[in-house]
Amino acid sequence: MFEPHTAKALQIPSNIQTFHDVELVDEDAAALVPDGYAAWRESGGAEPSYQQCIGYKHPLFLGGEDAVENFELSDLDVYWHIMGQIIAKVKGLPPGTPVRV
Repeated sequence: MFEPHTAKALQIPSNIQTFHDVELVDEDAAALVPDGYAAWRESGGAEPSYQQCIGYKHPLFLGGEDAVENFELSDLDVYWHIMGQIIAKVKGLPPGTPVRV
């Protein structure tokens, strides 16, 4: 599983069916972050459509905070595309290196 907000790839010890049928049910906090979603909705954030996601304005891997104030509703394809470009740009840079986005 790839997390675009942390720029980390995680290994899930299951196949795709077990991931959907077991992991997302029994370990939903690890993959779905339901507390973050609940905080977003309670703060007045809109429910995302099928083509949208709730992403970070300032990604965690660039020092952004894991707080509802840093969330925004984004187009899913655009969010993944932009995060991928930023991750590729900063890969291997020492922590604290200034980055122009």
